[in-house]
Amino acid sequence: MEENSPQSQNKDHGPVGYKIPAVRTYENDIAEAAAAKKISTASIVIAEADRRRKETASIPSQEQMQPAETVNMNPVGANNEIATNTPPVAEKEPVIETVNLTTRPTFIPATPIEPVPVVKQAQKVFVSPQMHPQKIHTQQDSYTEVKAEKKRGGNSLKIFFQIIISVILIGGGFTVGYYLYSQYKNKTPQPITTTRQNTVDQQSVPSIVTPNFQKIVDITDFKPSDIFTEIKKPLTGQAAQLGSISEIVFETRDYSTSTTIQVITPVQFLYQIKINPPTSFTTSLGNSWMFGLDSTGDTRAAPFMLVTTNFFQNTFAGMLAWEPTIPEDLSQVLGFPIGVHGTYQDRILDNKNIREYVSITGVPLFLYGFIDNQKLLITRDEATFRNIVGRIEKQGYIR
Repeated sequence: MEENSPQSQNKDHGPVGYKIPAVRTYENDIAEAAAAKKISTASIVIAEADRRRKETASIPSQEQMQPAETVNMNPVGANNEIATNTPPVAEKEPVIETVNLTTRPTFIPATPIEPVPVVKQAQKVFVSPQMHPQKIHTQQDSYTEVKAEKKRGGNSLKIFFQIIISVILIGGGFTVGYYLYSQYKNKTPQPITTTRQNTVDQQSVPSIVTPNFQKIVDITDFKPSDIFTEIKKPLTGQAAQLGSISEIVFETRDYSTSTTIQVITPVQFLYQIKINPPTSFTTSLGNSWMFGLDSTGDTRAAPFMLVTTNFFQNTFAGMLAWEPTIPEDLSQVLGFPIGVHGTYQDRILDNKNIREYVSITGVPLFLYGFIDNQKLLITRDEATFRNIVGRIEKQGYIR
């Protein structure tokens, strides 16, 4: 029986699979009780010290255990001994209670002190949706990544606004520049108008024929239509009287100085209104010329051009070469209908040879003739031709 028992099969470890129960000790019991009732070791030590202090206080001291002295009321004996009637009492040994450490002490469970929770203020952290989740490893790494992402996002927004503002400024500059350029190209300069009497001394610009009135117009930036509008303006006041001559002096400004004004030549005037006569005609003209309006007795006037020539033969040949296109070129200047077909006829008017363009219905449209070998007059009305010839001849007699 002893050989088949578990102790005989394995004295040190027991049979296979057998677990030796743990030996109970005071320390293990204390640890189990503390874990079960959720008390601390410090509270156990304090309770044990209080219990021992109470037990020690209940044990009497040695002085309290000594018997009290008895007084003998009898007289003293022969040997000077006090006689007592009470027998001697044997001394009792003090009884000391011992603490049985093998018994479990009564534990007073201590109320556990709950720690005060510390509430930390949550920090708002902006996490861009563009950040990859794998980039956030720790709190410090996350804060660093978020801060860098915010900085990159702020810089991108700042650069975007800078680009927008730059585009707006550049576009505004181009807009303002284009506006100023268009205003400069399309502006209509205010004409400088002067009224003069029929004396040469009071004229601002010398004329071939002394006019009754003189008007100076700056056509530096004029279009052909602007010049035609200026020519067709109705006459008013004394300028509208019959036989009154009003001269229009066309001038231009020098772009380099903007203050130098000069009277344009007849060739420059023709180029300004987009008319290109034959070269034989333009090269034979002089710089002295006159453009005027001869009043017919109402608000209307008959325009005329009086030019000087350097060589009569070339000027006359140039006019013959220009005749096919004169009706179309000078229709806006002289004020007759465009596209009217007709023929040239030679005539004598006030002892002057003229060539007159007459429509197929017999209506004279314009004429030109040489007053002398140095003056050529172009106009639309025979009365104007007579008026200019008479004034030139009168001036010759006065001189």
